[in-house]
Amino acid sequence: MKRIAVLAAVLAILATGGLLLRGQEKSDPVQELRTKVQQLEARIQRLEQYAQMTSQNKLSADLQSKFNARWAQDQQRFTKQELDAIEALYQEAQKVWGTPQAVEKLKKLVSIYTSADRVGCAYLYLGQLTSGIEREQYLKRAIAEYSDSMYGDTVQVGAYARFLLATDYLKSGRKAEAEGLFSVIRAQYPDAVDHSGLPLAPQIPK
Repeated sequence: MKRIAVLAAVLAILATGGLLLRGQEKSDPVQELRTKVQQLEARIQRLEQYAQMTSQNKLSADLQSKFNARWAQDQQRFTKQELDAIEALYQEAQKVWGTPQAVEKLKKLVSIYTSADRVGCAYLYLGQLTSGIEREQYLKRAIAEYSDSMYGDTVQVGAYARFLLATDYLKSGRKAEAEGLFSVIRAQYPDAVDHSGLPLAPQIPK
């Protein structure tokens, strides 16, 4: 036991001495520079993340302001009973999303009302729930008559309908028409987002 204790004491002394010697060694200027660069890079990254977050928050606030203004227009155009009826049909379609029943409820909505914000959203949804010529017609209608409509998540009908239609055109080889729609998004809807909140512009194929 005494021998073990002595060995432990010797090891402790050697370790302490090693630390002291290391402390007395001259600093490596190259390593110091590398450390400073790493610290600077980390700081720049934090600043960039903060700037990006601030920019996104501002864009989100701007889009929310646009939605509020669009919704205020409907409150002036329609009575509360009409707005409740529009919303009821819209929500009924949402509950059976992806089914033929949803399409029928949306068709009923757009056949009764013509100028409400939800009607523009309904036309865009009809475009997403249908295919072929019917899909193209619904998306074109959304673009032509309801570009100023907005979803509550701040998706702009004019931007997203163009994005979907342009993507369809691109897949079918109608490149000139696709680029025409994409260019409108870049110019007129630079802050547009999809339903996930992701910006549309970076998603445009190059």
